[in-house]
Amino acid sequence: MRRQEACGSWLGALGFVALLAVGGSGIAQAADEPALVEKMLPPDSVVAIVVRDPAVTAARWKETALFGVLQDPEMQEMIAPLKASILKLYGALPPAIAQMDFSGLFPSESAAAVVVLPPAESGPQLMFQLILHPADPAKGQAEIKALFDWLVESKAAARSAGPDNAEMLDFKGKLVILCSFNDGAMVLTLNDKDLPDFRKLHADTVARRTGAAGLSADAEYTLGRSRIGRAPEAWIYFGLFPWLTKSAQLGPMAAPMLAMAGLDRVQGCTLGATIEDRGFRTRLFIHMTPAAQPQPPALIGPDQLALVPRDVVAFSIGSADWKGAYDKLLPLLAMIPPPVGPQVTAGISQVEAMLGMNIRDDILGLFPGPCVAYSTEPGSAVGEGQNFFLKVRDPAAAAANLDRLLNGVSNLIRQAVGPEGEAYVRIRHIDRPHMTQIYPQSILPGLFTPNFVISDTGWASVDFSARLALRKMQYFMEHKENVSARQDFTKILAGMPQNYTGISYTDVGRCFGNGLALAQLLTDLPATIVKIAAKSDPSFKFPIPLNEFWGMDPGRFPPEALLREKLFGAVSVTVPQPDGWLYENFSPVGPIQLPATAMGAQGQAVTVPILAGLLLPALAKGREQAREAGSIANVSMILQGILTYQYQDQSTGNIPPSLADLFPKFLDNPKALVSPSDDTPMKIKNGMPCSYRYIGNVPNDTKPDFAILYDHEPRGGVRVVGFCDGHARRMPEGEFRQQLAEQYEQFKPIMAKPDFHGDRDRVKAFFEDKDFEEK
Repeated sequence: MRRQEACGSWLGALGFVALLAVGGSGIAQAADEPALVEKMLPPDSVVAIVVRDPAVTAARWKETALFGVLQDPEMQEMIAPLKASILKLYGALPPAIAQMDFSGLFPSESAAAVVVLPPAESGPQLMFQLILHPADPAKGQAEIKALFDWLVESKAAARSAGPDNAEMLDFKGKLVILCSFNDGAMVLTLNDKDLPDFRKLHADTVARRTGAAGLSADAEYTLGRSRIGRAPEAWIYFGLFPWLTKSAQLGPMAAPMLAMAGLDRVQGCTLGATIEDRGFRTRLFIHMTPAAQPQPPALIGPDQLALVPRDVVAFSIGSADWKGAYDKLLPLLAMIPPPVGPQVTAGISQVEAMLGMNIRDDILGLFPGPCVAYSTEPGSAVGEGQNFFLKVRDPAAAAANLDRLLNGVSNLIRQAVGPEGEAYVRIRHIDRPHMTQIYPQSILPGLFTPNFVISDTGWASVDFSARLALRKMQYFMEHKENVSARQDFTKILAGMPQNYTGISYTDVGRCFGNGLALAQLLTDLPATIVKIAAKSDPSFKFPIPLNEFWGMDPGRFPPEALLREKLFGAVSVTVPQPDGWLYENFSPVGPIQLPATAMGAQGQAVTVPILAGLLLPALAKGREQAREAGSIANVSMILQGILTYQYQDQSTGNIPPSLADLFPKFLDNPKALVSPSDDTPMKIKNGMPCSYRYIGNVPNDTKPDFAILYDHEPRGGVRVVGFCDGHARRMPEGEFRQQLAEQYEQFKPIMAKPDFHGDRDRVKAFFEDKDFEEK
């Protein structure tokens, strides 16, 4: 039983560290006083991983939504065979190892680093360091000593004295480990050779226990730590990129490839993870040298969010510099050694000449960059599916150039076929209401024919079915409710930076089952491979009987209802910084989607959020409809700020007296107070413009379905109304006035109470749909 508990502890720790390794952090502010392990890390570390306190993290982990899902009996039954297999394998280790209790090695803090040693004849040498600060140093030291004794007794390694009383294990010249204990800290240094620099670096790390500040004094490292927040559970620092760019050992193509990916300007990256609100908040800060000609990135606002329907399981909005990427790709292709490189570049020129078009300007130049991708729910009006839309600079020019492109390809096919070529392919062009459809009619079946659709509002899409292409585009242009009406999305987005240039969302409750099915497959593969190997090779030996080695149970799966109940949405945003980029994600299971980063023509970084599995078509939305949706998004954002204010008001828990009181702590974008359709907003406290009448401070037990703010004037016979429980919706003017009158009658007895906290004149004006002058 003790062995099983020890194995379970190790597995739990390793699994959670793996989860944190893909995560990021909390609120950005000045870093804490450096931890001991940070001070001891080598100052020239190119990669560093720091874990703050596994014991605290383990306690927080039990409060997460993901932990709740894992406790479901069906889930436990699902992973039971895998757990049993791992315990069997652990028990098959030599008794001297399997019976060891390594609990003393679990530190209160720990760190690992990769260091690039000075180049030798064979090139730069990588060295690995591990620094532990166990809660029980004496027990941890005894366990390491017992492990070393067993390695020596089994003749796997030879022991010798290292520098400054360090123990050294030599694994037959292939690996050398130095280990030192110093005032409760444990330092292990690993290298494939016993180099003098290797010994000295180990001794310097040990000496920093009471001396220099090590990596924590490095300006690049401290900058990244300050940007991801002061209290993450774990964080990773990457200072490798400048070294990669300058390293001659990587070959002549390394620098251009790094430049094409934008890594030539990266100075460092810092990634951290924090557990909060039953989920994981992730932050990645990429520090970059400024572009030669910086261009202000376009922020995403309510109008862009209005393009995404409400019934999505995932969506992504971002931008890409297609021409800039092409400009960087061509020189890289030219560097490929002959004959391949010259053949590729000559082939591109030949194709352009045959088509009579320039790929960069006539094709890629059609798309200025913005793109929208989403996947709809099974019950969606457009049906379950994936949709991908690109913004078009000039719809008429795009249709003409697409005609030219397809006709050019068609002519090439005809020339190759001969006189009968016209029977094989022809290009069709249909002008439909508000959109243009272009497609080839060919020998391929209709269901495999790409249909390009361009809307007169400036969006383009493609699908391999005319029916779906037209249907998806129409839905994209005409959907009634957008994603801003989803409370899980707006609530999480309210806790994110609002000046974002890329955004992605996943309905985790609906999508988690797909990820779990993939995990199920990946755990089955090792068992399958082992059993095939045993069957095909009689000499194959495995530590345990094959009938005891299994992956997850394929017949078990947690109920979909449980996943929907326990798990919430995941939102990722990409935020431009004066000296780089900040990526932030919040979800119940860690990062769900990470936007790829491409570099613009002048070296500008632009975000391309590409959601896995999103591939094809549909188009844009009417202007006033987008504005109306933008107003709903504004009201939802304001309501989230009000709820946050209420929860943090420790005295009464009441909502704020004025919407102006939300800034800047609870709402950092004043534009949220102005409807996109409002040309004459009111003035509230501090002279702030505002499009919404607000009830003011009312008792914290106000009914959830009470309206607390609304448009100060109807737009198209409709008001956008925000309710006490945090949701917003459109209401026809007649229904709105009836609700307001009924609510006023219910509110009059509340206002008559002596302890009523609100401003009675303000509440009266609110219910009578009149302006109220704030002081």
